[in-house]
Amino acid sequence: MILVKDLISSYTKEERQFHVNLTEPCIERGGSSTQHKGVLAQFLNTDIPSGRNLLCHACNNGKCSNPNHLYWGTDKENLEDAKLAGTWSSCWNRTVKKYGLEAAIERQRRGNKAAGGRAGKGRKQPEAQKQKTAETLRNKTLVKIKMVEASQIDFQKCGWIDKVAELLQIQPQKVKAWMKHHMVTFYNEKCFE
Repeated sequence: MILVKDLISSYTKEERQFHVNLTEPCIERGGSSTQHKGVLAQFLNTDIPSGRNLLCHACNNGKCSNPNHLYWGTDKENLEDAKLAGTWSSCWNRTVKKYGLEAAIERQRRGNKAAGGRAGKGRKQPEAQKQKTAETLRNKTLVKIKMVEASQIDFQKCGWIDKVAELLQIQPQKVKAWMKHHMVTFYNEKCFE
């Protein structure tokens, strides 16, 4: 049995297509290229590869399962084949075809939330939402301040920074800045630099 990764690294695309015969008709049995890998592996006595070794269709028909139309290839070769055959289209063209021009422009403008796009960045927040966010942050800060004030940490001894960092769950190098910003008088009274 031949390993596909060795086949791809040792032979050129033309050498890997030695068996290709496009005079035969396509055989469409349904399924996808993933399912057709077994057909080609049995036909060429190779393993079924994992990773980015692809099953390429010399006939440019993704539904074809005729082993005489299939060969093992790479992403780059598959893309080149699609461009030569005229079946390749950009992401933008596929979006326009699927949703129409107006909807594609709108999707691009607002971002695709499912794909982790802009998803609302740049859109103005309603005033009520801003106030709610600010209030939540203030409340969280007040809780942390009360935690520090109520703690039994001796700010005159070494190691107080690490204890406060653990209490607030922040990095030790940020403790002094946080306390100076949120607890100015407390910091000035109890802490020494």
